[in-house]
Amino acid sequence: MNKKLLSFCSIIICLLSFPIFTFASEFKMSDGSLIKGELKEESIKVKASLGVGVVNLNPKDITSIVGGEKVEIWLRDGSLIKGEIVGNALKLKAAFGEFIIDPKLLVKFEATTTIAETTTTAKPGPAAPAPEPAKEEKPAKEEKPVKEEVATKGDSPDSKTFDLPSNTIWQAVLSALNGMGEKTDKVLKESGQITTESREYTDAKALSTGGFGPGQIKYGLQMFVISLTEGKTKVNLNVSFKKKKMKLLSEDTEFPEGLKYLRAVFYERLEKVITP
Repeated sequence: MNKKLLSFCSIIICLLSFPIFTFASEFKMSDGSLIKGELKEESIKVKASLGVGVVNLNPKDITSIVGGEKVEIWLRDGSLIKGEIVGNALKLKAAFGEFIIDPKLLVKFEATTTIAETTTTAKPGPAAPAPEPAKEEKPAKEEKPVKEEVATKGDSPDSKTFDLPSNTIWQAVLSALNGMGEKTDKVLKESGQITTESREYTDAKALSTGGFGPGQIKYGLQMFVISLTEGKTKVNLNVSFKKKKMKLLSEDTEFPEGLKYLRAVFYERLEKVITP
């Protein structure tokens, strides 16, 4: 009996000496429950709402997700992606294993994972041999915050970064849209989002190059004004296109020529507003 008890105690001590992983991130579900865990390290595919197509996201780049029929995913560079998660499934890792949840049942996810290690105090054993002299190590490279890296790596065709505060750029974006004859549909300063009303695309050259006729294409603009570090601000421009099928019906379509033209017009006008 004593031997069995000793064996059992030994097993417990061994188990307690292993690292214990705790998850600070929380998944708040629509039924009021909270799940502590993190996103599984697999690419998440999102069908973006603005005709961009399917976007592959690295879970490490995600800071939060607002669930629902169409999710809102915030990235570490301050960008926001709206759309549907392909397969309607989010893979999670929790203390009790891996499982899948329906994003429609998710209220919100915040990414803040930490790892804690606990060990038991054991009785002192035989003296350990003297440690070898420490090898000289090269100093580790200093890692810059993600937002600073984004601000200095250069911009994609959809975005531009300016050395001005967000309030200044916000007003400049509204002025640029007004100068283009665009009418705003939503202006949400708290989230930095501006969307315009759908209107007919009229540039004949781009329509002809894209294989479309007059009156066949409508478009809408969506932009995000994002505050970065060091007083910088980034502007993201998304454009959605719809092709007329019948009198009252339309469908999302790709229109690279129109996208290129609208990008050029918007950013050229924005630059003129900022530096007249």
